[in-house]
Amino acid sequence: MAYEIKSSGSIKDTLFTAAALLLLAVVAVLAYMLSEYLDVPRRIAPTIEFWKPYVGTFYLQLAFTVLVILIGFGLFVLRNRRRDIYAVLEIFVGIFAAVYASNELVDATTPNSLTKAVVATVGGLYIIVRGLDNLQQAQQPKA
Repeated sequence: MAYEIKSSGSIKDTLFTAAALLLLAVVAVLAYMLSEYLDVPRRIAPTIEFWKPYVGTFYLQLAFTVLVILIGFGLFVLRNRRRDIYAVLEIFVGIFAAVYASNELVDATTPNSLTKAVVATVGGLYIIVRGLDNLQQAQQPKA
């Protein structure tokens, strides 16, 4: 089965895809900035120190919840319009989750942490499989 690059030719779809990828990049940068606070070693302590007083406040939780809902809606729209791009993003997220979980698996010191790491690794594998399934569905001709 040969894979073809599909092009709708619509400038609106191209702009939407670019905006979705830009949003994903912004989310990735924010996740990186908060990663040290979440015990992932990074060298961004001054930025984290700035946000520490706000972590756990109602307004920050509300803003984060609204942001997550908007991102979820945007990803749903991306999945409906450009399933191929969504599938590739899903595969990358699955790889990231599996690698992160495998690092936790190596560092697991208690049965509880080992169980969490195994479940997280299986979750990463599931995300990869879903991404591959979405990629396959994107390549099938529409009826």
